[in-house]
Amino acid sequence: MNMILHNNKLWKNAKTITTVLVGIFMLSACTKGFDEINRPGEKIDREMLERDGYLTGSFFKQLTAYSYPAQENLFQHFESLVGGIYAHYGMFTATGWYAGHNPATYNMPESWISEPFSASMREFYKEWKNVADLTQLQGIDGAWAIILRAQMVQRLTDAYGPQPYSQISALNHENTAYDSQEQVYKEIINDLTQASDMLAGIGAVSSMADYDDVYAGDFSKWRKFANSLKLRMAIRMSAADPAFAQKAAEEAIQAGVIEKNEDNAAIQYPKNPLYVVSYPYKDYCASADIDAFLLGYKDPRAEKFFVKSNIENAGRTVVGIRFGAKPVDDAKAKDLYSRFNVAQTDRLLWLPAAEMAFARAEAKLLGWNVGTFSAKEYYEEGIRLSFEQWGAGDADAYLNDEASTQADYTDPANSAPAISAVSKITIKWQEGDSDELKRERIATQKWLALFPLGMEGWSEVRRTGYPKLFKSATTQLYNLVTPNRLPFPPTERKNNLTHYNDAVSKLNGADNFETKLWWNKK
Repeated sequence: MNMILHNNKLWKNAKTITTVLVGIFMLSACTKGFDEINRPGEKIDREMLERDGYLTGSFFKQLTAYSYPAQENLFQHFESLVGGIYAHYGMFTATGWYAGHNPATYNMPESWISEPFSASMREFYKEWKNVADLTQLQGIDGAWAIILRAQMVQRLTDAYGPQPYSQISALNHENTAYDSQEQVYKEIINDLTQASDMLAGIGAVSSMADYDDVYAGDFSKWRKFANSLKLRMAIRMSAADPAFAQKAAEEAIQAGVIEKNEDNAAIQYPKNPLYVVSYPYKDYCASADIDAFLLGYKDPRAEKFFVKSNIENAGRTVVGIRFGAKPVDDAKAKDLYSRFNVAQTDRLLWLPAAEMAFARAEAKLLGWNVGTFSAKEYYEEGIRLSFEQWGAGDADAYLNDEASTQADYTDPANSAPAISAVSKITIKWQEGDSDELKRERIATQKWLALFPLGMEGWSEVRRTGYPKLFKSATTQLYNLVTPNRLPFPPTERKNNLTHYNDAVSKLNGADNFETKLWWNKK
């Protein structure tokens, strides 16, 4: 399998664009109208930068694709080998590949641990520094770059913990100092506030449409996305710093978050990477956990999430494999278990409206001012939005189901032992339930609605402890249902030792899979 992480076409385009830009600036030195460019200390005129979008727009193709990894091999390292497995959405079936390594057994080569960080830092900042140089992070393009950087680093800090952020400049992003996760979270939230303010009152910008693979140049939607990221992070840190989190959440709601599926953040990429890892690579299939919830709840999204398994007499449509299991026959496993129901041309989801509704439901339980609806109404709205997003039909019957729970799991292909259901939470909202049961109900449905966003599902499982998930099918190094974090990249220990040691000191424990992140108070 080709494990080269950067997309050669994108890389060649970036080099070509850089050459063109150099030419533009050389020509401008001899052009009467652009004399000011050559004056010492003069800044490039903002109007000129934004004219037709060509000076900065081309860089945003790369920034967007690397803020959330769309290139298939980077996506594989970050999502299907980490987030999706640790969220218990999917499982790794290629156990004969890479000398038998398997993320679910904590048996990962150094490159798998390093690449989510190393490739993201390398590829994203290569383009970001150009935009930062040209825009000074001001104006529409500056706000856009800030938002994309916030998304990238939010994912990295939720995987590893402390991250380089405040010390990174447009001139230097390698071998830099780490901030604590608390500082990273608060600085990102402040940056998102700034970006949202910068985009206030801005609508569609036609000159940027061709460079924007998410919203086609509609910056009113980018503003909603920025505020939605802010709400996501506020809820995630709610147990670590409730006062700061509440203020951030209420600000995000006031400024406007994503409320409709038509505003969902999703990128159009030449090949959806989830399709690539599910089909050409055949490394990734459904997990037993999501199989058992979809089956037990009689969830009509099941056939929208996954395709029918090829296991004869399975007794159900979707068949997943248990976390940590090693298939009896690796070659057959690639074709037996249910694969993700995704087409090559499908957009790659970043953030859905349903997530925001569930965030508001939880915030209501905390007493935050996040809207006029009740926790029950936001919970039900989250389910309705998810059903609409997936084309799963009317959600009314599902919402009124007060009996169905997670099903027991059996493996008709005999890759792992059967296991009894561990969750008894039902679907229908029960006003008389304790707040903890309400939180479990919200978290369980939010986890389903976040599918297939592995990093977000994993973060929610760690933060809330829900949904209750099956233990590993094999003996593990750590007594965990899922890891609490990724260890820091071994490459940082080798190449950035002083700052690596400082980063470890900012953890609440050892640099391993077991140590909890700052926001994880479960």
